[in-house]
Amino acid sequence: MALPVFSARSSLVVVVLILSVYLLSAKSHFTVFGRKAVEHNVSINLDRAVFTVNEKFLSVAIDSSILRHHWSPYVNFTSEKLYTLAKGLSPAFLRVGGTSEDFLIYDDSKDFQTFQNFSNFTISHADLDKIHLLSSKADWDVMFGLNVFLRGKDGSWNASNAKEIMQYVADHGYRFGWELGNEPNLFKKFNKSISPEELTADFTTLREILKSNPGFGNFLVGPDVTRILNHSKSGIYLESLFLLLEPDLFWRFGRSISSEELAEDFHTLRAILEGSPQFGNYLVGPDMATVTSEKTGSFLRSFFTHAKDVIDAVTWHQYYVNGRTCSEKDFYNPEVLDYFLHEVSEANSILDGIKSGFSRWLGETSSAYGGGASGLSDRYVAGFMWLDKLGLAARLKHEVVVRQTFVKGSYSLLDDDLDPNPDYWLSLLHKRLVGEKVLDVSGQTEEKRKVRVYAHCSSSQYPLGSVTLLALNVLLDTPVVLKLNGELKGKDVDVYLLTPENGDLLTKTVKLNGKVLKLVDDRTLPDLAPKSVPGDEPLNLPPLTFGFYVIPKASASACG
Repeated sequence: MALPVFSARSSLVVVVLILSVYLLSAKSHFTVFGRKAVEHNVSINLDRAVFTVNEKFLSVAIDSSILRHHWSPYVNFTSEKLYTLAKGLSPAFLRVGGTSEDFLIYDDSKDFQTFQNFSNFTISHADLDKIHLLSSKADWDVMFGLNVFLRGKDGSWNASNAKEIMQYVADHGYRFGWELGNEPNLFKKFNKSISPEELTADFTTLREILKSNPGFGNFLVGPDVTRILNHSKSGIYLESLFLLLEPDLFWRFGRSISSEELAEDFHTLRAILEGSPQFGNYLVGPDMATVTSEKTGSFLRSFFTHAKDVIDAVTWHQYYVNGRTCSEKDFYNPEVLDYFLHEVSEANSILDGIKSGFSRWLGETSSAYGGGASGLSDRYVAGFMWLDKLGLAARLKHEVVVRQTFVKGSYSLLDDDLDPNPDYWLSLLHKRLVGEKVLDVSGQTEEKRKVRVYAHCSSSQYPLGSVTLLALNVLLDTPVVLKLNGELKGKDVDVYLLTPENGDLLTKTVKLNGKVLKLVDDRTLPDLAPKSVPGDEPLNLPPLTFGFYVIPKASASACG
């Protein structure tokens, strides 16, 4: 076979084509930090916001088990440091709830007693005073979880003890909203059973109480279901319930409350609130433990159908992994990070099928369930899950995300000495830099992304029209150069890059633009100064790091 013969002209064409292909392939690669970097295009719709989160979007929780043990040793109410760190996360909701709330009984006539887990225990007015003390100093609003296991002979929710709590709160002018029950889809663990319909009735009762007693407050959320996609019983309960604290997990205590029963409970609670305006009038729920299984989805659907008119927001819970079995790599594995994408998409599908646009919260969430993962949930590496969740939750139209927990547990924002864990600093920066309006970033809800970017209008710390990016790079060894497209091209950027000390993902020491973050003293938070990067210089994001990028002169129409 004869070989082809090339003329000088054709040879030149071949050389030019080869060179062009090389240049095109090399265009997306740079050298950053001594390593070959990849370019990541960032395209944002600046003309309109796709969603607006609550001003208290990033909120916090204190588990009600702390009240079981009389706050010790987790909260020191004489600590100035505690209040300084809490105030840094204002404005926020403080959710006081969890498994123990369904064993909590208010009784001022008894001395405080400590009981083993999953048995009844008492609190007094002193506990309510302490909750108010912390929340008022921090400028937080309380969401207090009420015991749904207190039931009459006919099986309906007995609201008398809840009314005592509400009356005390109202008499003292405290700012409380209300939840009812925890993870109702798992009540069987406690030998209890409350259907979505029953829980709906409970919520209706509570709403009526709030209406008739304005001082009790008027904000009600639920049902606080958990694990929407895990083939337990959460999804059914969530739609049917809207407020209770993880009613889908009541089976752990040998209890079962149907979605219908729970909905009835919520109607009862709403009736109490509406009949007593001084009690407040804010009711959320049902705090489903998960919404990913067919049965759990059905529960949620049933509850929401019956209770959507008596709650102010629907709540469910989400964790990525088991704290006892997870690994370091799970915290930045894109497939694990996508668990939340799948779960929130399922929850949205259920809720939108009944009433689109209804307020929805992540009523309890963190990295790993079971108290967190020791040596992981309290380290720098946990920030990948936390920042990605904050970005995705806002983009997928969740108004509030309640972080489990502020204190106690490996996943807490403060350690046992009330010093900040790494996620505290991330949360503080989010509060300082991120505004309420959410912007659309191309490709931000695709699966298996190794470079994840979200965008909001900036907080009031920056001029109107400013844009804040939340960005994380989960590539193991490859730096990223963020390339701003469209109207953002060539704009100056304020960079807030969070990195681990000595590159150790398991460190508790976090640096902001190379400077270690720590309190100046017990009354003073550190200066969170950006690194200003001119528009003609690259925006670098090292491997396995995350941060915030603010474009002060973005002139975004959506942010005007």
